[in-house]
Amino acid sequence: FRTLLGAERWMKMAEENKIIRLADVGELEADLKKTWPKKRPRGRLRTSCIARASATSCPIWAICPPLTRKRCGLWHTGRKFPAPMRSVPGKAARGLCLQRAVRTRNVARRTRAASKRRFARCVASGWRMCSMTDKRPIDANALYEDVSRMGLTNGSALGRHSGMADAIAQMIQDAPTIDPESLRGHAKWEKPENLAFIIVDGPDDSHKEPAIRCSNWCYAWCFLKKAGAPDKLSVQLQTGILNMTDYIARHYSRYSSANNHLIVEAYAIGQTGVLCDYKPWIDLAVNILTRELPLQNYSDGVNKELSLHYQSFYMEAMGLMMRLLVKNKISVPKNWKPTLKKMCSYMADCMGDYGEMMVFGDDDEGKILDLQGGFNHYQYVLGLFSFLLDEQYINLHKVGNENLNWLFSTEDCNIALSKSLYQVPLDACYKCGGNTILRSRDHRILIGIDHAALGFGTIAAHGHADALSFQMYVNGLPVFIDPGTYIYHCDIESRNAYRKTENHNTVCINGRDQSEMLGAFLWGKRAESQLISHSNAQGKIELTASHDGYSPAKHIRKYEFDGESVLTITDRVENLNSGDKIQINYILAPECQMKIAGNIISVYDRDIKLKMIVDSSNARIWTEDVQCSVKYGEQQCTKKIVVGTPTGIAVVKIIVE
Repeated sequence: FRTLLGAERWMKMAEENKIIRLADVGELEADLKKTWPKKRPRGRLRTSCIARASATSCPIWAICPPLTRKRCGLWHTGRKFPAPMRSVPGKAARGLCLQRAVRTRNVARRTRAASKRRFARCVASGWRMCSMTDKRPIDANALYEDVSRMGLTNGSALGRHSGMADAIAQMIQDAPTIDPESLRGHAKWEKPENLAFIIVDGPDDSHKEPAIRCSNWCYAWCFLKKAGAPDKLSVQLQTGILNMTDYIARHYSRYSSANNHLIVEAYAIGQTGVLCDYKPWIDLAVNILTRELPLQNYSDGVNKELSLHYQSFYMEAMGLMMRLLVKNKISVPKNWKPTLKKMCSYMADCMGDYGEMMVFGDDDEGKILDLQGGFNHYQYVLGLFSFLLDEQYINLHKVGNENLNWLFSTEDCNIALSKSLYQVPLDACYKCGGNTILRSRDHRILIGIDHAALGFGTIAAHGHADALSFQMYVNGLPVFIDPGTYIYHCDIESRNAYRKTENHNTVCINGRDQSEMLGAFLWGKRAESQLISHSNAQGKIELTASHDGYSPAKHIRKYEFDGESVLTITDRVENLNSGDKIQINYILAPECQMKIAGNIISVYDRDIKLKMIVDSSNARIWTEDVQCSVKYGEQQCTKKIVVGTPTGIAVVKIIVE
């Protein structure tokens, strides 16, 4: 890092406390991206100009691992690394390469020896596994035949909850024919026709997906063992679990990927550690989760990803791990509960009385454990922590979830139901996390305001360019919405469109974005938001915030809510240039209809009716067709109300009737 960043820049960032850990040096990726060559197929190596030596002149080209290749100054998987040997003559270069090869070989030997010692305890505790060189392919058809012969029906002992047996049988049926060795990497599933293959990527990729798979294999193994599954099936599942965990434990996410990916990977390591009573894995997982808790969450309980979905995903991993520790009488670190209580309070505040959720940022609907086949993830996570912590963060009488039914006993349920119910405030301002949630006194209206940072760390992978935007629900139905996420990969234009400023309920200047997109999960220059003031006088709430995303122009927005039915939004843009075009966007839910009459806009849907009164000199009002995504992977058309103001000042009063 010192070589790549440059000593002066490194020291400057350190003095400004911008470098706290490696994950905070995400700017490095953006800088290197500008100089990297175009991406080449993985595995193809190209020599650099190390003393003009050819590949055949070095005795270790064919055997040196990626780390040695990097140090030898080669191109590896399309990334350029420092080549300290470029000025060394050819023979000397080959000699140094040979020395490094010997050192690398010795390190590899020590690593293999440590790996064998690490697994000795697993084997001694009754876990059978294949050696690292054994090939034990898992035949999906044979496994399903074994499961079918066990007669797992909804009426069996295993099926004490509706649909469980069928769900487990389906889990095994969908398993591909695989070689356990192929699990040593980041796997992407592809299903041409009726076959499934695993494609293994390089060691620099995230290993969150294998971690989720490993966790589910652990649960499947427990269910099937309890049901008297054949030994062959148990051994094969054990082999896969151990192989996956071993790989994840040695290649968990670092640097810019050390976000929710790392948390799920640590949970998978800890789960297998508990399952096979292997303390090093338990300690590794607990240490990672404990270290990351204050690094990845603000002090008020808002996750630094600034995406409610990823906060829920993060909390599920923490909750499942906490349940394992408590169940197996392993001490839970002291700092877990205080932070998780604040995280639960924030998520509960984001949920309306009708089950609606105030979600900003990315949402790919990811989850770790699903024994039901689809459910409200936020309700499930709040229910999970209602069992684990001191309050009911959601009314458990209204939550029917198979995960909770299997994770907790009837006695646990009775204890949880006796706990007091968390009371959501009408005005919840999270000044550190940067979100404010407002409710009307009758709880009909739910409003969310975003005055947060763009996202976590210097890459802000899951953030949207939506500073000072808002959302509103009435009677549990969406009115002014966030456009959603729609897609991550395959369609970069759509990925960018759903993150753009013009597709959020905020001000857009000259069609530009507040922050600079550099990739699907990478941002460059970004808007910095600031909460100027927040007050609550006798139930009348005022909040003022600003951002500098259009510097030297500055957008200042003031929200005023009377606590009953009127929300007033005042926008002011300072330091405008002549000719700047100011547009204020209001994205409507697909079900809403609207009419424009002068400066009054009527919006209605079923039993909802409200009107918007625009007060701005020479303002022009029009509508546009835009796309929104209520569910990941799906999109639909909706309307956007646009208020154009040449003065940069506008007041919009929203009255719910």
